[in-house]
Amino acid sequence: MKFPTRFLLSCWRFTWGVARRAWIALVWWILDSQDIYSKMISPLLSTKWAEFFAPWIGYLGISTPYVIVVIVALATFLTYYEVEREVHRDPKITRKLKQVYEVSGEMLKRQIREQADLSQLEQDWKKWFGDTYKWIAENMEQASLDRFLYSRNQLPYNHGSPFDRAHNQLLNGISLYHENVQALIEHDRWR
Repeated sequence: MKFPTRFLLSCWRFTWGVARRAWIALVWWILDSQDIYSKMISPLLSTKWAEFFAPWIGYLGISTPYVIVVIVALATFLTYYEVEREVHRDPKITRKLKQVYEVSGEMLKRQIREQADLSQLEQDWKKWFGDTYKWIAENMEQASLDRFLYSRNQLPYNHGSPFDRAHNQLLNGISLYHENVQALIEHDRWR
């Protein structure tokens, strides 16, 4: 039987997330508002003001369990949403996207000295694009594929290519899809 490490990790993240968000409920429970008011604050106030605030402090004491329940419920809801997103993030998809990102980064840094190098880069780019497109279409949702293909209207960068204009255009295309893959890696909404 395989040890359920992902399940235990998710449980730990959930417990820690609720505790991290709901610590104020523990403080609210430990501190007795009526006791603090009667021993520390009331002696500092005039009789008129002490009598004015006394009923309000009484309501705080009565509402303590309700406030704690609301705080813990909100913390549980927020933590559940956070952990649910992390659990559904497939590590195989993340690993593959990072590999694809590294390859496109290598292509961006590749030195071009002659026409043969530029032709090789163009072939590698076409193969990379086709393979990446196919993989995303098969393994991710349509929104992810749309994000990968997203091209915004922008002015082309001048990468300072010593070779020619075709190299700059190729680098602009590679950098656009390189950034799109980076967005797929970083943002959960595309998974």
